[in-house]
Amino acid sequence: YTYFDVTEEKSAQRDLTEREELLNSILSASENGILVTNGFNEIVNHNNKAIKLLGFTQEDFSKLTDYQNLLKRQFELKLYTRLVESEADFETFITDAMKFTEEATQRPRNYHLVDGTIVRYRVRPLDNGHYVHSYIDITAEKQREKEIELARQKAEELATIQSASSDAMVQGILFFQNRKLKYFNPKFIELVGVPIERISANMTMEEV
Repeated sequence: YTYFDVTEEKSAQRDLTEREELLNSILSASENGILVTNGFNEIVNHNNKAIKLLGFTQEDFSKLTDYQNLLKRQFELKLYTRLVESEADFETFITDAMKFTEEATQRPRNYHLVDGTIVRYRVRPLDNGHYVHSYIDITAEKQREKEIELARQKAEELATIQSASSDAMVQGILFFQNRKLKYFNPKFIELVGVPIERISANMTMEEV
């Protein structure tokens, strides 16, 4: 009979199982898309959110084995609205994309799916030689930025119109806030006959 002490082996297997279960729990609970590839660019793990934000159906994604084929399939299915237009451009895109992964840069990239979804993509290296690809839906964020910019432009337009209107008025206008002068129009200076250099913002009502 031969006897072996497998305590450490069993402990290592148990630790590995626990880590895999923890990783799967994190993947399932994450609101972001997560894809894990190894040093050979093979897909070793992912969550359903990643499939969605990559633009694939479950059936299409199940046929993919590595990251380069994933990129090629995205091109074939025309999942992007902003990617490349020709096969020559695509080869350059593939080279650039693989380099982006290998360098595991912290600089994110945004891309647009044909359904209007805007995705922010980033890749980071792990200590074991694997790479974590993260995909975040930033459509709502970009929409809010657009709405804020439009609101800012409208506010500037309104201020310009109000300023032009008040300057053209036959009445003199003074505007106070918290008893401090905030605005006056040229007609006020004309009507009161006071040199303009003697009137300044933040003067009190009494000073005016």
